[in-house]
Amino acid sequence: MSTPFDPSHLPPVDWEPAPPVTGGELARRVRTRRTRRRFLKAASGVAAGVVAAGGGLWVWRAATRPREYDYGGITCSEVEPRLERLLAGQLPEPEATRVRTHVAQCPNCGPALEALRRKLASRGDTASDG
Repeated sequence: MSTPFDPSHLPPVDWEPAPPVTGGELARRVRTRRTRRRFLKAASGVAAGVVAAGGGLWVWRAATRPREYDYGGITCSEVEPRLERLLAGQLPEPEATRVRTHVAQCPNCGPALEALRRKLASRGDTASDG
C-alpha cells in the first residue's frame, strides 16, 4: 500500500537548491573538519593533563608546607620571636605561660626551642627558663 501524496513535504516556492559542490571542494571540507576535530581532541587532552598536574602540585604543596598551629592561644609565628626572650626569662609571666603551653604541644616550636637552647648552650649562654 502506498502513501498518498502530501504537498506539505515539498520545499517552499522561494526555495533554491544549493549550488553543486565539486568533489575536490567536498573533500577539502571533510579534511578541514577532520583536522579541526583532531586538534580539539588533542587540545582537550592537554588541557585536562595541565589541570590534573596543577591540582596535584597544589595538593603536594599543601601537604609539604609547614603548618601554623595555635596552641595556648598563640600561633607559631607569634611564638618564634619570643623564644629567645623566654629562655632569657625576659617575658612577662602570662605571656611566658602561653608560650610554654604552645611549645609543649606544638610539633614545630618544641624542636625549635630545643635547637635554640642547644645553640645558646654551645655559645656559653645560660638557658634558665623553658
